[in-house]
Amino acid sequence: MENSKYNILHVIDKYSMDGVNPSSCAYLIRDWHRYSDKSQFNVMTCGLKKDEPAGEIYKKEGINVFFLGNGKYSIGNITGLMKLIDRAKIDLLHLHGYSSANFGRIAARIKGIPNIVHEHAILKILPHQYLADFLLRKMTDSAIGVSGAVKEFLIKGRHVPAELIKIVYNGVNLSQFKKSDEPVLTKLRQEFSFDKNNIIVGTLTRLREEKGNEYLLRAMARVIEKYPSARLLIAGDGPQKEWLEQLIKELHLEKHAFLIGFRTDILDLLTLYDIVAIPSLNEGFGLIMVEAMAMRKPVVATRVGGLVEIAGSKESALFVQPGNPQELAESIIALIKNPDLAKKMRDVGLQESKRFSIEKNVEKFEEIYLQLLENKK
Repeated sequence: MENSKYNILHVIDKYSMDGVNPSSCAYLIRDWHRYSDKSQFNVMTCGLKKDEPAGEIYKKEGINVFFLGNGKYSIGNITGLMKLIDRAKIDLLHLHGYSSANFGRIAARIKGIPNIVHEHAILKILPHQYLADFLLRKMTDSAIGVSGAVKEFLIKGRHVPAELIKIVYNGVNLSQFKKSDEPVLTKLRQEFSFDKNNIIVGTLTRLREEKGNEYLLRAMARVIEKYPSARLLIAGDGPQKEWLEQLIKELHLEKHAFLIGFRTDILDLLTLYDIVAIPSLNEGFGLIMVEAMAMRKPVVATRVGGLVEIAGSKESALFVQPGNPQELAESIIALIKNPDLAKKMRDVGLQESKRFSIEKNVEKFEEIYLQLLENKK
């Protein structure tokens, strides 16, 4: 252990979903560095692809960031990681993504250092990956699932022995979740041609099928029949963008529902939203739910994956079945017409959000690191 510190390397398939903007996992790695115990750990990160623009978030923080440049599927990632382990004197690999977990486990085992397979989602089981995980199961030293639902996926879908898996919920910097000032909100309302009478339902998401945005749009068509002043903002980008734009036209929602693309002004948007909707068809964790609760926003969410675990109390969110626009609409309408219910949910949600601080998140990681590293001595 050089200079009395352990060198931890986060390995990730790619830092961005769209090639430019950092993914939620990329931001998490940055925050894990920010809140790590600098007296014990030196946190670094490595991407399998060539230098990505999204990697700039690490360079700005002074974090050592490496790019293997081989791509996700190159067997050269094994030797690339082995050389990096030697060059940067890495003590432990923390692996995110299928390819990183595949190549990383092999490299770690050859070099004699521990590894952690970290799963963030509940994914479709692919035959080739199912086989790879079976073959690599004995090379797994530890695993992390971001919820109980993800732990089950690791067991059944990735062949990870249950005794190796720790549940560590994602964490957020709760101190930053403060309402934006009125001038900022006025500017946002002007951007979208809203006024203070509009009821704003919003979400932060990716435009992918599993996020269920189709059902939120279909629900919104029902909501505006009862509340014509209601508006919907969907922040995010993804492969379904054009299809969802066409659906907005088919549902005649052009004046009521807006796809506003990838945004960085998350706190401003959450301040603007009156209700946060999470229509996912599956969800490993759901950071947006923690963020909404931390901002005292009433939440309507589907009863899937980690979302139910985040809510904790039945009073902190209204849950609906996935893929059910009618039930989703009814819950949104219930919050609009019942301010007392919305207020109670805001208060309870704020208290529940405190379970998901970034400090607690990092503390649990470091406990796992020390256990693995001390056992290797």
